[in-house]
Amino acid sequence: MSEGNPLVSRRRLLKGTGALLLLSVSGVSMAATSHILAVRIWPSSTYSRMTLESNVALKYKQFALTNPDRLVIDIDGLHLNSVLKGVNQHVRVDDPFIKSARVGQFDANTVRVVLELKRNVSPKIFSLDPVSTIKHRLVVDLYPSQDSVEDDPLLALLKDYNQGDLEKNEAVQAPLPGKAGRDRPIIIMIDPGHGGEDPGAHGKHKTREKDIVLKIGRRLKTLIEKEHNMKAYMTRNEDVFIPLRVRVAKARKQRGRPVCLNSCRCVHQPGRARFFRVCAVDQRCDLCGGAFPGANPERSRSDWRRQHEWRSLSGSHHV
Repeated sequence: MSEGNPLVSRRRLLKGTGALLLLSVSGVSMAATSHILAVRIWPSSTYSRMTLESNVALKYKQFALTNPDRLVIDIDGLHLNSVLKGVNQHVRVDDPFIKSARVGQFDANTVRVVLELKRNVSPKIFSLDPVSTIKHRLVVDLYPSQDSVEDDPLLALLKDYNQGDLEKNEAVQAPLPGKAGRDRPIIIMIDPGHGGEDPGAHGKHKTREKDIVLKIGRRLKTLIEKEHNMKAYMTRNEDVFIPLRVRVAKARKQRGRPVCLNSCRCVHQPGRARFFRVCAVDQRCDLCGGAFPGANPERSRSDWRRQHEWRSLSGSHHV
């Protein structure tokens, strides 16, 4: 019988081993394949952000070069594609930090990204996990150098946030003398949500929440400052993403009463934004994520339910 033939048994063993080896090698190759899906660059006067979106998490190394100033990022397990080759098309002329961007296949398994800089920067690079329809992201934030931080309160807060020292370095403030509105101005901190790479909800006509809340925030600031006993500040006054904790810290530093500007929570669902809401956080509302002092989550949910019932009766409003 063939089962007793040692030559046949050896052939079967070799075929089986070869098949297993081929499957294992193919599995490793498939698991290690990385692709850049999108490149986004968001400049602002505060900092510039470059985001590389990929199908898997990226491994990288970074270093700086001078004459001219450059930031170099080597990404392992990656090959150039058309998306990555077009990175320089995303650099704007008015970007205060990035002069140009170029990429190259440094070796068989490494792509090198070079950012030529307009000024000395303090880079912060980190990874973000997938959320909704957005895949893995490698984020490159370029902040002004240390010398500029001390002269800018917002940059100082961002520095503390990036180092994990935001709450530790927050000074305890003594109560202000007198009564607000009578002895001193009432300070309002306007908080337009989202910004930068985070567009917020999308409207039916390609409107974006981040743009709408910023426009409304600017108009609201103008109206408030027409009052003789009121002063208004904004957590952001341009298209930039400011982390929630930093916005809260800025509001506390100015001792302002926060006013949160949001549409409905339909992020990354185009055409689903149906209404807009403004919330003055004053022991009653928690639409800003529960981060502001004095917010009451139960009252917030009750307020939202009443607003939702009113909209159900009166008709929804498109963003």
